[in-house]
Amino acid sequence: MSRIVEVRGICIGEGQPKICIPIVARNIEEVKKQAKSAMFTPADIIEWRLDHLMNVTNTDYVLMALRKLREQIEEKPVLVTFRNCKEGGNCEITAEQYMAIYSAIIKSGMADIMDIEFFLGEHITAPLMQIAKEHGVKVILSNHDFKRTPPVEEMFARLNAMKEAGADIAKIAVMPHNSGDVLKIFTVAEQMKHIEDPIPVVTVSMSAAGTISRIAGEIFGSAITFASAGKNSAPGQIDADELDRVMSMLHNELVDEVYFAEKGAAHVSDLDTAKEIADMEAAALEGSSNEDKKKNVILVGFMGTGKTTIAKLLAKKTGLEIKEMDDMIEEAAGMRITEIFDQFGEDYFRDMETEQTKVVSESEGVIVSCGGGTVMRSKNVEYLKSTGKIILLRATPDTILERVKKGGNKRPLLNKYMSRGYISTLMKKRRDVYLSVADYVIDVDNKSSEIISEMIIDIMGL
Repeated sequence: MSRIVEVRGICIGEGQPKICIPIVARNIEEVKKQAKSAMFTPADIIEWRLDHLMNVTNTDYVLMALRKLREQIEEKPVLVTFRNCKEGGNCEITAEQYMAIYSAIIKSGMADIMDIEFFLGEHITAPLMQIAKEHGVKVILSNHDFKRTPPVEEMFARLNAMKEAGADIAKIAVMPHNSGDVLKIFTVAEQMKHIEDPIPVVTVSMSAAGTISRIAGEIFGSAITFASAGKNSAPGQIDADELDRVMSMLHNELVDEVYFAEKGAAHVSDLDTAKEIADMEAAALEGSSNEDKKKNVILVGFMGTGKTTIAKLLAKKTGLEIKEMDDMIEEAAGMRITEIFDQFGEDYFRDMETEQTKVVSESEGVIVSCGGGTVMRSKNVEYLKSTGKIILLRATPDTILERVKKGGNKRPLLNKYMSRGYISTLMKKRRDVYLSVADYVIDVDNKSSEIISEMIIDIMGL
């Protein structure tokens, strides 16, 4: 397994490849405009392409533009890239200017990752990497070939040399001329997974023929993929939302296989499956005490998955009491959740959430409807697991967007960026944790609340 490069909570080299959106702007106003638009996409990382900026040799102007970019994208990681013309860039600068600009950016503390072209030579790469290391900035060593796809052995040697030179991440992007060339990039990515002490790599086959390389990185080992949010920075980039839909579907299939086959979570796909699970659970509990059978119904999932609606239906059908976590927090605080976020911030809200999770864990025979972030704290999971079974309600970002738009503005995390892409970025941070804590998983897309409630009644033996 490769090292994980963690930047602002994003783990590069783990799970689904991270989506990087390029900012390709000529001036500060365009930087701000494109950065704001990028926040509505499923971007995990923002790449700032310096070679498109006018006045790029004016260090003060560059730092001012970076400051505005940083303000717009909040806590998303910033990857700074100056691509020279030989490797597909927009302009040329001298080695001295390159060194001066990169050094100033690294020392500013506003960039998280620097892309340094490997073939600029050790006299440039080595000192810049040393400065980056001293300031806690990660380095991608990169190489781009817009004319051909070199032999596998040559690409492997380049990536390995980048690793030996001290890169945190190694990147190669090449131009395919046929499907065999695309296979080469997959082969080299696979080979890099098996070297001694591997690092995350980024392998891209450009143009339309290589589009599959931007999608299938999780299988073959490419850690970052570059997508379009209006303006492309390289041939073959596809729309960020479309890319995210396909990659998320692939990731979910891969992760589901692990959790459903190996880790004991049960995928409740329909009423027949629910009845089968209920029969197996009843057989397993036969002879147990009544105390063993008294379990709370704990509903978890992202906002908009229908936890509140399902809880009400379950209460109506079973007579069980509902413990709505958000309502409990509002009652304890004496204010609405949006007001708690505005006045005290998310950390304060999460502390209150833990207090109320402990309170609810002392109840028996109730329906607990959790907030979207409740199970992101392990302590909350301990409290919940001690008293009941966790049922994960899952939905796609498209379904979530449709539902939250109809549900008013009680969604503080979406107040600024109500979009499918932004919802997806939030969901990606939580989805694997959700799955890891779940006893049962129900996909709610295209299912009525009535059917879902009946499935829960069956699996919980209500």
